[in-house]
Amino acid sequence: AVRAGETLGIVGESGCGKSTLTRLLTALAKPEQGEILFNNRPFNDMPQKELTAARQRFQLLLQDPYNSLPPRMTVGRMIEEGMRIHGIAKGAAMRARVERAMEDVGLPVGIYNHLPNSLSTGDRQRISVARALVLEPQLLILDETVSALDQSEQNKLLALFSRLQTEKNLTYIFISHDLAMVRRVCSLIAV
Repeated sequence: AVRAGETLGIVGESGCGKSTLTRLLTALAKPEQGEILFNNRPFNDMPQKELTAARQRFQLLLQDPYNSLPPRMTVGRMIEEGMRIHGIAKGAAMRARVERAMEDVGLPVGIYNHLPNSLSTGDRQRISVARALVLEPQLLILDETVSALDQSEQNKLLALFSRLQTEKNLTYIFISHDLAMVRRVCSLIAV
């Protein structure tokens, strides 16, 4: 169980089931036994429309910032995508919300119409964070999100996650094989 505002670390070796657990936590797969609850509601029996609405409240950030971002879509359009899916905002209101998310994660608003190919690995991960934040989630599931970054960029992103957790009362699940990093940032650890 993870309570609001907590940070749970899930650690394990390659092949132990971390990715399977990620699919279960995001309702991309159904458990054969037991159930996954979000805000005390089980995913197992949730109708698709309700599940789609619930997905706005939890977001998954993946490990690979190169293959998880569409290379021919502008930064602004990528960040807008979730709002378009959920029908949240349009026009100037959407643009303002995207720019606020960009500022929250330390991206310059001037790259709104740029393609991601010229951006650093750290900036690409910040795009992923902004894509999640724009939906105002309660929970971020971070699947090896900092592992592709060098030590300096990892520290910057971890500091960003800490600040965002305080400002937005976010709950985190860090999934990693890096026990030292998990020890440093998580209040609870599951192996």
